[in-house]
Amino acid sequence: MTSDFAGSLEHAHDDILNAVAAKEPIEYSIKYDLEMIVRCVFHVEHPCKYATLLRTLAARESESSSDTEVIKRFWNENIAGFMWVKMVRAAREADYSGLKGVISAMFFHPKSLFKVNDDVDVFWLGNDVHPADWYTAKVIAVSKDSYTIRYTEDNTEVNAHSLVASTSP
Repeated sequence: MTSDFAGSLEHAHDDILNAVAAKEPIEYSIKYDLEMIVRCVFHVEHPCKYATLLRTLAARESESSSDTEVIKRFWNENIAGFMWVKMVRAAREADYSGLKGVISAMFFHPKSLFKVNDDVDVFWLGNDVHPADWYTAKVIAVSKDSYTIRYTEDNTEVNAHSLVASTSP
């Protein structure tokens, strides 16, 4: 069965975005819903980063098929790092249990995510010296609910909440 997509495009799977851009109906697949869940988790985990997508779309003159390209580019550039890649892979394989397991590990078993000496990508909100962006860091200590990381660039040591970082692939 095919139908026209009538949901929010910001979390939609690339196949749906392509169909919307081409003004064609699309046949439903469970992987579309599962990848939407991954994008919703990213939205919750990285609200400031996600807000850049919304601001970009809002600043555009009018809605057009190129909005779908902006959305696809955002997700392709931002769904990175070991845990996110695992989630996307499970979603695209329609592996509900696998996706649930990765999300559970991320939220409910954060100690299992990172170990001392793991390289991680951390989104830093920025300061007077460094702009808001993803930075590479190394885990140097693990406690009950947080990690101490050292930024590679300037050797700064900080505590990071367990859900701020994602392991590098």
